[in-house]
Amino acid sequence: MYDHERSLVKKYSGRPFVLLGVNTDEQPDIAREAVHHNNLNWRSWYDGAPGGPISRAFAIVGYPTILLVDHHGVIQYRSPFGDVDMDQAIDKLVNAAEADGVTGGAEPKAKVREFVDSTGEHKTVASYVGFADGNVALETESGSTVQVPWTRLSLADQRYVANQRLKAAGLARVAKEQIQFPFDQPQTFWDESGQHSITGTYITLDGRSALIWQEDGAEVRVSYSKLSDETKDLIKEEIKKRK
Repeated sequence: MYDHERSLVKKYSGRPFVLLGVNTDEQPDIAREAVHHNNLNWRSWYDGAPGGPISRAFAIVGYPTILLVDHHGVIQYRSPFGDVDMDQAIDKLVNAAEADGVTGGAEPKAKVREFVDSTGEHKTVASYVGFADGNVALETESGSTVQVPWTRLSLADQRYVANQRLKAAGLARVAKEQIQFPFDQPQTFWDESGQHSITGTYITLDGRSALIWQEDGAEVRVSYSKLSDETKDLIKEEIKKRK
């Protein structure tokens, strides 16, 4: 299978296609050896033993599982593909991306920067990889991945990571605003019944939903129409502050 995957990376070089791997070996050393021994020419993340945060996020129940994601970030195909030819499906998605004006080329490397914890005592030079289960994944200069709890990041780094998360979620328009989210001043948002609440930070309105990030960084989407009048007023005030 690796030969075929390597051929895909070569075939679509310079086009809007990227192959990403998730490794579920018991130990990270085994994962690194697999990458080296098999000459894998694509980026791969270590997810711990089966059932890690990435596997849970994508509801993976069997291995290997292949997901084909379009340029909008929507999963279009999931193995087993049945009557669908995987290569033809990939070609269809790449062509659709190009038809929408998406270009390819070498994958840009994530910005390397200094991350500081909330105490200001511990620093790590790394690049942002992703967020899952309340943890921020960072890739160090040596290539290893470390997991840092959202709550342990400094306010400045939380704001930086917030913009990266928004871009990855297709909310680049919000990220461009460079909003100074007040993660250090969480608020309480109530539903219209007054019986249920969420404590966190208002992020943005997306369609008919209000995006609120809880204190551990987890995202919650709440129907705006189901919020209390007081909470709607609170959100309106936040929107005014950002103008």
